[in-house]
Amino acid sequence: MTGSVWLYILVLMVDSLSFCINEPTAENEAPRGTCSKAVDGVHCDENVVVGEPGQLELTRLDGVEEGYVTSLDIEPGRSLQLKTLSMKPLVFEIVDFLTTSESDHFIALANNIGLQTSKTHSDRANKNSFTLFDQDGNRRLSLDEMKLTIENSFDVYLDHEDIRKMYTDLDMDQDHDNEITPDEIQKTSPADMGEYLQKKMIQYPEKKSRFSEQVWLRPDFSTDEVFQHVQLRVQKLTKLPETLIKRSHVQVVKYGLKGHYNAHLDSTPLNTKVPCCTETTRWKGNCRIC
Repeated sequence: MTGSVWLYILVLMVDSLSFCINEPTAENEAPRGTCSKAVDGVHCDENVVVGEPGQLELTRLDGVEEGYVTSLDIEPGRSLQLKTLSMKPLVFEIVDFLTTSESDHFIALANNIGLQTSKTHSDRANKNSFTLFDQDGNRRLSLDEMKLTIENSFDVYLDHEDIRKMYTDLDMDQDHDNEITPDEIQKTSPADMGEYLQKKMIQYPEKKSRFSEQVWLRPDFSTDEVFQHVQLRVQKLTKLPETLIKRSHVQVVKYGLKGHYNAHLDSTPLNTKVPCCTETTRWKGNCRIC
């Protein structure tokens, strides 16, 4: 597109953290060599001896303090500046981690595989119910409270003008005071509001919490020399085990015009009934990320 600017973000996903390396088993069996948390520490099954070779240990870099900068010589003739942006949570900034040629290489790989529209919770939202956010308890929803209601129930981010238009289109605000009463809200079903917002997102996808395209580069690219070179750099920088780095996926995200990803928390439901392992996708739910 002429005159447009595309921003590509490369994210290393070390999403398979565990205390031990698993041995292969039959496809539908839980992997051997798994560990689980206990009150008195971490317990591994008989295939793993804690402290023995083959155990993966996680590391944590020392941020020292906000604004602290350290120089790391990770390659002959090249050093990187590691700057601490935050201590809680621990966040670092590394300028020019990838060279221009490396960035172009990963973008080419991503385009070759094919970028897909990033999914959001709005794609899976329950259109048959929503939770009202009446923050001041006056039994009337202001524009800001309706904005929160829509954001938390449908993962759609509207401004006041969008909400006023919705009131008009759905005939919700019958007294035109920019507030919604219990009687007014009951005349609009969650399904009607959900259908309306779904159409709004199709017309204005930037109203979603996330508006981007992405693709995952899997460890199968380990034969790629550029991929291997960057993996080695990550290992030297983070001091994480090489095995863990090589099992980690790389995400390439493309942000176009109005592209964004709102602040959010990532979490996975904890199922303590299954053991933890390094590759959850491989074992079809029989283990979880540690």
